[in-house]
Amino acid sequence: MLSNSMICSSRKVMMRIDTMGKAGESSENKNRESSIIRRTQMAFQGKNSREPVPEVETAVWSCTNDDCTGWMRDNFSFEDEPTCPICKSKMEKETRVLPEIK
Repeated sequence: MLSNSMICSSRKVMMRIDTMGKAGESSENKNRESSIIRRTQMAFQGKNSREPVPEVETAVWSCTNDDCTGWMRDNFSFEDEPTCPICKSKMEKETRVLPEIK
């Protein structure tokens, strides 16, 4: 249910949509406002309906170089002891909580 006014933000444009059905409003204005409200609801509906991705403890390889932030999932490595693809330093095995990949 809509309140007395609804603030919408789209492409950095703010507009105020008053409650529809005021005395003296034309049906064209009512239809335009109704259309804006429907589009706004549809735009934000997709973001809220997504299911959260479960996070699991995952084995990863992390770069040992302090200046490098490189890491990769263990199951994406083709070597038993990989080298960092960014700086070519040694990598060590550790565990991180990451989104599950199926």
